[in-house]
Amino acid sequence: MRVHLIRCGCLILGMSLGLLAVAQTDTSVLEAPVSIQQVQLLVPFAGVDEAPIYATIINKSDKALTLNGAHGGWAAQFELLDSKSVPVKNVLIAAHSTLQLGKGAYYLRAKGLKNTIRSGEQLHLTLSFEGNTVKECSLKAVSAYDQPHH
Repeated sequence: MRVHLIRCGCLILGMSLGLLAVAQTDTSVLEAPVSIQQVQLLVPFAGVDEAPIYATIINKSDKALTLNGAHGGWAAQFELLDSKSVPVKNVLIAAHSTLQLGKGAYYLRAKGLKNTIRSGEQLHLTLSFEGNTVKECSLKAVSAYDQPHH
């Protein structure tokens, strides 16, 4: 019985590794037609485990792109939200246009932050687009207190 269980475990592990390999080979990195700039995470208050992410995404291509998610090892989950903080599955970025992710517009929210994030910290973020394409970028954590007050 033990031999059978070990074989099943190896088969399941082998299948899992195979699926991971397929997933990795089916994903391609989005190149020059897309530029991601001014990526910032607003540092949450103590005890809050979620934070908004703002960015400028410039689609320089002749085709529309669809942003459908994000991931990074520093948060458990990422959501796309509309201007009323309602989750959406994706956001269309028309050809030769710019999408501003920010307050009062579409934005990303990182949920389940795994560590305390401090102002000035640089984090890795991968944006996912339709067609199994991704674009990697860095973001800077900023605090509302970093901004000059009038």
